[in-house]
Amino acid sequence: MLEAMACGTPVAAHDVPSPVDVVEDGVTGSLDKHLKLAILRALTLDREKVHQGSLRFTWERTAQILEENLKPIGSTPPGTEDEVTTSLAPSHSG
Repeated sequence: MLEAMACGTPVAAHDVPSPVDVVEDGVTGSLDKHLKLAILRALTLDREKVHQGSLRFTWERTAQILEENLKPIGSTPPGTEDEVTTSLAPSHSG
């Protein structure tokens, strides 16, 4: 989607997670639960405006979003570390 928008090609997609995070409805593409309607609307968008709208996804911004959403490596949710350790421990029966 990002590559298409960077080339000025509007994106038509279902109104679901992932496309909703990337496509600005009416600017870089069209979102609708009916894909045919999304396509028809996307075809009316100005390609230069689509390209300009895509410029908010720079490598720097992408890295910032990733960093903001990552958890530290090795961290585990509270209360799960003992459960994981216990489930991986060898059985001493018999």
